[in-house]
Amino acid sequence: MRLQRDRTWLLLAVVIAVGAALRLYGLDHQSLWNDELSSWSQYRDGTLWEVISSVSTYHPPGYWMLMHFWVCAAGDSEIQLRLPSAIAGIAALPAMFALGKRLYGPTEGLVAAALTATTWPPIYFSQEARAYMFLFLFVVMSSSWLIDIARALRQERTPPLRATIGYILAAGLAAYFHYFGLFFVVLQAGLVGVLSLRRPFALRRVAAIYAIVLVGYLPWFGPAARDLSGGPGWLQLWGLNSFWHSGRSLFNDSTVVTWVVVALAATLLVRAVRAVQRHQTQLIATDALLLAWFVVPIAILYVRSLLISPAFGQRYLVIVMPAVYLLVARAVTQLPYRRVTTPVVATVLPALLAFHLIFVNEYYTRPGTEQFREAAAYLVQHDRPGSKAVVLACAWNRAYFDYYLERLDSSRRVDRLAESANDRAMIGQLIAQRSPDVVWLLAGHKRPAPELVSWLENELRLVSKAHFRAADAWQFVPREVAPA
Repeated sequence: MRLQRDRTWLLLAVVIAVGAALRLYGLDHQSLWNDELSSWSQYRDGTLWEVISSVSTYHPPGYWMLMHFWVCAAGDSEIQLRLPSAIAGIAALPAMFALGKRLYGPTEGLVAAALTATTWPPIYFSQEARAYMFLFLFVVMSSSWLIDIARALRQERTPPLRATIGYILAAGLAAYFHYFGLFFVVLQAGLVGVLSLRRPFALRRVAAIYAIVLVGYLPWFGPAARDLSGGPGWLQLWGLNSFWHSGRSLFNDSTVVTWVVVALAATLLVRAVRAVQRHQTQLIATDALLLAWFVVPIAILYVRSLLISPAFGQRYLVIVMPAVYLLVARAVTQLPYRRVTTPVVATVLPALLAFHLIFVNEYYTRPGTEQFREAAAYLVQHDRPGSKAVVLACAWNRAYFDYYLERLDSSRRVDRLAESANDRAMIGQLIAQRSPDVVWLLAGHKRPAPELVSWLENELRLVSKAHFRAADAWQFVPREVAPA
């Protein structure tokens, strides 16, 4: 047993090391994209209260508060903005091991941690300056401690103080970092509440735990009620193709790996059927719980989207990802001839995922986000020292391009936003007042109206144009000035 424990900790250390390398490498390879820059523009300046007041609709303030203090202390380069998410992603690996060990055993915990370490979504969210990897971490941590609480209550024992405090903190953080964290905590409360209905001892303690969580959330209860009364306008109702595509994305969009996972799921299904036939449903109780963890949140959100407005997107699968990876880990350990097949599959599957991520998807070399940085760099590379310039931008905020212009040591800044044909008059006035030698138009995430671009091409001379991933750059000069 001692040798087994030593081997388990050694393998976990290897998994964490591999996962950390995949998360820390290339943190600044991809440009910050629209949502990352949007978050940065809100938590970078002002007092803490001003940051909380400026939080975007449909977002609670937890991540903004954390990043406000982080930026004040560490700075706001691409690496510094993404490092907290990377740390959360690394912490999620031992957390997944702990959850798998509680539910099944150390082998399942190791396989689940290895899958989390090498699949695309946890790696991507660990390299994005957004709240999603923190949400993943708090969902896993709260679930682990809730298991300890539920087991104690089932035995009519007072839940361990450490598990109770840990759950309250993790549940509160999940709710404050994202509304899908709040949704998940409500689902947890509903589950343990139903299981405790006929046991007054358990019900009183469950009520006390969630009363503390509710009191902690009261300061944000009003804004949350306002935000959750509708739905984000940018989401669309999912169809069958969306479900299939999102399921594939959990395994790097790899057709081979996805079908391997489907085959593994089939082995769990066969095992479940046999257990039911033999009246041994206790053998599959945990599997059923994890399946419910995967299916129920998606079903509720889909019905809500049908009745009110779409409220579910691919990245929100983060709350069900742990259940998926745990079920796959369980399937790996239940294969026939498990003494041979389990270690082979448990090694080959994460290795295949890492290979696919690096060499097939070219995650660390191919542009995967909106290239605000590259569009700004194009301006800097083609800028002429001493020239008078007007810089226009088609983006949600002029600060998005100013972020990169400043870091590229350019003195240029965006003079005004330009998006629709209605902006032509103001742009014309600006050009008349400034008499520039060159006019730049940068676009990121949004595209300027064709009428606006055509008007600029008629009024000015188009010198050069560059297209990047979801970003563009145009260089114009007055017609009487010959292009350089």
